Amino acid sequence: MIDLNTYKLIHLIGLMLLFFGFGGVLVTSYAGFTLPKKARIFAMMSHGIGLLFILLGGFGMLARLGLAKDMPSWVYSKLLIWLVLGGAIALAKRKADLAWTMLISFIILASTAAFIGLTKPVF
Repeated sequence: MIDLNTYKLIHLIGLMLLFFGFGGVLVTSYAGFTLPKKARIFAMMSHGIGLLFILLGGFGMLARLGLAKDMPSWVYSKLLIWLVLGGAIALAKRKADLAWTMLISFIILASTAAFIGLTKPVF
């Protein structure tokens, strides 16, 4: 059986991969540079694998904490943030003029998800 700290590590690795993918797409888009196909696939795969690891680690932690059957309301807010960050790669790819706004927004969203996960507020 996998312990809680391993799920936390998987979750954090997913976050790193997610932002690695964002960085690759956002910086090249902002610079007005078109990524070669291999590099674009690499950035998009990093983003997608990161999303998968975040989900795997998050639900693994819920299961280890015994919260998987009756998920608390804060889990749904984290899932909504996960969905927004998942779809945001398309925006990062197409809207280079909003790069700084997106970067700050992505950091705020991830920080909000971290805050919710740490405090587990009751809505």
